[in-house]
Amino acid sequence: MLIASSMLPWHAHASVWIVMGGVLTFFWWAITKLGPTLVAPGEQIISRRQKTWILAGVAWSWIFAEYPIHDISEQYLFLMHMIQHSVFTLVAPACFLLGAPQWLWKWALQPRAFRAVVRFLSKPLIALVVFNTLIVVTHLPQVVQASVTNEWFHFLAHLVLFSGATLMWIPVINRTDLLPKLKTPTKMIYLFAQSIVPTVPASFLTFAEKPMYQHYADAPRLIAGLSARADQQWAAVMMKLGAGTLIWTVVGLLFIQWWKESQSGQASDNMRRVVVPADPGPLGEGVLTWDRVQAEFDLLESQKNVPTEP
Repeated sequence: MLIASSMLPWHAHASVWIVMGGVLTFFWWAITKLGPTLVAPGEQIISRRQKTWILAGVAWSWIFAEYPIHDISEQYLFLMHMIQHSVFTLVAPACFLLGAPQWLWKWALQPRAFRAVVRFLSKPLIALVVFNTLIVVTHLPQVVQASVTNEWFHFLAHLVLFSGATLMWIPVINRTDLLPKLKTPTKMIYLFAQSIVPTVPASFLTFAEKPMYQHYADAPRLIAGLSARADQQWAAVMMKLGAGTLIWTVVGLLFIQWWKESQSGQASDNMRRVVVPADPGPLGEGVLTWDRVQAEFDLLESQKNVPTEP
């Protein structure tokens, strides 16, 4: 048997149930009580797709914060720790942002000071730096050691990572004009940069000569034959290739969307026909085309070759 089930006796984590219950209660209140006061009569408060995204965010968060993943990531495998963090940063925040209606954004951003802070921190370059700085800091050996030995510190670390990840996703998934919003090609460049940055910490994990985290080095071997160093190297693969694959999947979807919109002329950054004002000159009126531009050049050339009288 690869995994010793006797190491993982089932037990619920009360803190996880309290937090997830609070999240569900908040969205229930927002949709049933707050929404009707902010949305005009007859207008849809929230779509079925948005509800699905919110429930998906809750499900991903709950599953990866609860038994057995919580126990495996905290007590045995750094690889599972990295998978858990990837879900908390790349999957769950995106689901919640996709599900949040526009009126909820505007309500949450009503306090001017809070809106100013969120607007500043969600600027693409700043969000990129903040998020990746948090990734590096939360994976320092001292921080990891404190996280796996103190449940409340562990919860705080997850909350900070989730918040930083939400800021990172806002330029890509944005339902309001109150926050920075990128055009589709710029979103792809932004996510490309996000996929490159984790290479640095992943390289340290991959090429370290010995395990960087004493807690996981001393942990019982949950999977037979998987050493602490190999566990760390697989975690690095997850940080770079696993998370990178997810990001590049989003980039691919954005490209397909942009290409379709460009073909139909709906893309905000699509090349549009250039219209010139009415002009009695050789180009005439209407749409500027290459044939008409070439005709103008030919006319200028013929005028240039006409001999002048002495």
